[in-house]
Amino acid sequence: LLADLATRGAPQPDIEQHYSAITGADELRALVARLSKLDSVAVAAETVPSGLHDHKVCGIALAEAPGVATYVPLPDEVAAGHLEILGELLAAETPKKHVHDLKRLLAALRGTSIELRGVDLDTMLASYCTEPGLRAHSLDELALKHFAFKKTSQKDLIGSGKKQRTFAEIDPALVGNYVSEEADLVIRLVPILRELLDRYETASLYRDIELPLVPVLLRMEQAGINIDRDQLTKLSAEMHDRIEVLAERVFERAGHEFNLASPQQLGVVLFDELEVHRLANVKPKRTPKGQYKTDHDVLTKLAAKHEVPQLVLEWRQLTKLKSTYIDSLPALIHPETGRVHTTFNQAVAATGRLSSEDPNLQNIPIRTEEGRKVRAAFIAKEEGWLIMSADYSQIELRILAHLSEDKALVESFQQGEDIHARTAAIVHGLLPNMVSAELRNQAKIVNYGLIYGMGASRLANETGMRPPEAKKFINSYFRAL
Repeated sequence: LLADLATRGAPQPDIEQHYSAITGADELRALVARLSKLDSVAVAAETVPSGLHDHKVCGIALAEAPGVATYVPLPDEVAAGHLEILGELLAAETPKKHVHDLKRLLAALRGTSIELRGVDLDTMLASYCTEPGLRAHSLDELALKHFAFKKTSQKDLIGSGKKQRTFAEIDPALVGNYVSEEADLVIRLVPILRELLDRYETASLYRDIELPLVPVLLRMEQAGINIDRDQLTKLSAEMHDRIEVLAERVFERAGHEFNLASPQQLGVVLFDELEVHRLANVKPKRTPKGQYKTDHDVLTKLAAKHEVPQLVLEWRQLTKLKSTYIDSLPALIHPETGRVHTTFNQAVAATGRLSSEDPNLQNIPIRTEEGRKVRAAFIAKEEGWLIMSADYSQIELRILAHLSEDKALVESFQQGEDIHARTAAIVHGLLPNMVSAELRNQAKIVNYGLIYGMGASRLANETGMRPPEAKKFINSYFRAL
């Protein structure tokens, strides 16, 4: 709704807008000489694809004040010369540089002679450090939020889908205005975000943690990760056979073949033909379109009473694993590096964690044997090298112990105990060395889940307990601790 109501005039109507473009080397030298005397400038760049996963810069915009920006086009015939002149400004510690999404800009400049120095404020990261719960921290979103201004979208300029073009195919004047607008928005956002960083006391988080992490993440993305293609090929064949067997067992129990991937057909088989809901004593639910719901939660409840939903759950798990990772990962191996290059998102997860996309390497299941086999296909770079896994030890529970000052919890950490094994031992009345892996895992789910309000029903779903058992476990947990 805000986007529909937003203005397309100017971010701040009381500030006049002056966008211009450089036409020659002499103009560029004069611009660099003038900007070099300033305290700060905003920098924005646009790229065009130059190969798989690679891009080259087609233009750079520099904003010296709100409403004042200059675009430097970089066509092939003058790019080298213009980049050399620009490099003097961008490589200097002063003026300070303000940007949006520093990692993306550094990646764009990677193929040039420019080494960017003196970066002060990354408006994307600064926004993330002040309001991590925002839906997104793109320039489009920040322009809407802080100026009620609808920024020109990339889709508006280059299109989408089959009709999408590159910036090299667009009128240079339109590209210049687009990139200048980005640099202009950055320099307008700087004072607003500085004030928010101070207000929420997160300036040190931005300066000491998030900003220095950017080049590290870029190097990680460029390095990529090694994958055993042969292992995945072998695993794909094994998974295909298992999926076929599961499907045959479902069809045998149903009495006929049907499309297992169709929720509509599956719902008819489960509820109209097999009537599994009567065994589980649950009432079938329907979607807004009127078909039976057959999502994970529904099938999980039914699986305890009938084999078919149990088989379907396993079939879904394996087909998703096969299509999402086992079959797709080899296709994502870069032909030059022989490795998979994911993108690490620094300003997405509200909790402060990184996220990963294209492909998502942080979502491969670890609790199942099949998931562990997929993870085993990620191998070290060289023969004799190892992949090291490092993690905080029960960080949420340590924070909980510190904030609650719970005596038993604090003592447990001070004595170096395994907190999950300790919980299981107390609740079940066992010695710590008698706690099985299964009991420890149940206690781990409880330790973390109860912090965030997990109830007996959710615990039962997570652990496979019956609801009365889960309720008894939670009561024993609080009584014992």
